[in-house]
Amino acid sequence: MPTTRRKKQGRDTSSSVSWPLVLHSFCSELTDSRDQKLLLIGGGGNCFSFGTHLNLQPVTLDLRAALG
Repeated sequence: MPTTRRKKQGRDTSSSVSWPLVLHSFCSELTDSRDQKLLLIGGGGNCFSFGTHLNLQPVTLDLRAALG
């Protein structure tokens, strides 16, 4: 089931993330085992037809709802 069809718990941060968010060629780091957040740094790609898209800022994902 695609994650776009499920409602996620917690606050919606989609308005603060620059779009398109490209999850390709990025690095991830668990910030703190107690805090349970994942930091996504970098990412982006180049396409002849669609141009270059780069993630302009780091993205933090709250993993508490997913990890229970």
